[in-house]
Amino acid sequence: MTSTINRPLPDGSQPVARGKTKRIQIRDGRPHACLITTGDWVTAGDGAKRKSRHGLGELRTTVTCNVFALLRRHGIPVAFYERWSETTFVAPHCKMIPLEVVVRFVAAGSYLKRNPETEAGTVFAEPVLEFFLKTTEKKFDGTALPVDDPLLRFTEENSFERAKLYLPNRPESEGQIEDVEIRRAQIVQGGFISEVVAIASIQALAPRAALVLRDAWAALDATLWDVKFEFGIGPNGHLYLADVVDPDSWRLVNKRNGQHLDKQPFRDSKSIVDLVGLYAIAAYLSNQFSF
Repeated sequence: MTSTINRPLPDGSQPVARGKTKRIQIRDGRPHACLITTGDWVTAGDGAKRKSRHGLGELRTTVTCNVFALLRRHGIPVAFYERWSETTFVAPHCKMIPLEVVVRFVAAGSYLKRNPETEAGTVFAEPVLEFFLKTTEKKFDGTALPVDDPLLRFTEENSFERAKLYLPNRPESEGQIEDVEIRRAQIVQGGFISEVVAIASIQALAPRAALVLRDAWAALDATLWDVKFEFGIGPNGHLYLADVVDPDSWRLVNKRNGQHLDKQPFRDSKSIVDLVGLYAIAAYLSNQFSF
């Protein structure tokens, strides 16, 4: 279990990035380390739905720190040093690879839209690995796209230049996005590994990390349906599982009562008060991971 430390942010910390629900700051005098602070906001529908409730940031930080401690114990390279405060942890400052990496154990969400022949709730014999290109306002590196976060399929070369993009909510047979080039130089920089090796490493690490997490939750009577990871190149040039992994990152179902310990109830119009209660259960259970 991670300890909660009540410390203010260091003086002189400089903000370097802000996402929908978190802020990243460089620590004063330590440019290779950063502070990742999770706020009390929760979003759905690519930010179209947005609510705030006190306590969400602390609960999500608790889960992220516990998940990273668990994965590190199992030999997964994670971008995590220590918890700094209720809502902040310290991590190596990574150059993020613009991918959302999803590992699926159960058919749900956008997978069903791309594979309408698959019945909802189907349990896969092997984990299904999917990549989505991270975009902002339907753009990637200045290139306009018809949707945000399209599905990305690598060829055997594992090169972004040869990858193909697809609409995330349509079958692949009718959803390919044509004539979009992804410049290789924008993807993996500053590492000791090539782009091809980085993608191959992610393809190996993501299912491995998801299986560790699935088994940890299974021991606590919860079923992990899927989980989203992000990866980055750290200041030492190595690949890390980075960003955060919290209840916003997965579908997780309590075996005893069928409750979703994730963001799905909020997507389905449950109140944010209900969501805080579900995240509190997830945080409580994550404190019981066998570290």
